[in-house]
Amino acid sequence: MKKINLYFAIFSLALLASCTHNDGDIGPLFGTWHVDAIEVDGTPDATYDGSLFVMFQSNIADWRIVDEQEHTYVNAWASWLQDGGIITFHFDDDWFPPHAITGFAPAISQPTTVERLTSKELILVATSSIDGHTRRFICTKQH
Repeated sequence: MKKINLYFAIFSLALLASCTHNDGDIGPLFGTWHVDAIEVDGTPDATYDGSLFVMFQSNIADWRIVDEQEHTYVNAWASWLQDGGIITFHFDDDWFPPHAITGFAPAISQPTTVERLTSKELILVATSSIDGHTRRFICTKQH
């Protein structure tokens, strides 16, 4: 029985060590951000219900809409690359296209300006290739 517990402990440590948090930690963007508000061309989007989250890990971002009442969520996966103050998102998976509320288009690189980034606040600004409107995503860090 002690051998089994030892193997379980070693397996657990190996599993924890393989987590991408340390190797995939991409600095202050890492983690979950709640999109508190969206502004479209400088005006608050009155249709936005506060259900959007952005999760960054390694080179993947999950733009997730959460329905807390129904306990469901819908993912929109994007690869991303940061070059200075610009993050370029690319939604290249047909199964997880960008949400309409973001103004992002599938299979098109979306340059997004990092207007502000602190340990608790993130503001992203992007001009939609679909409708030409500029959106500000005002986010707070969740964890």
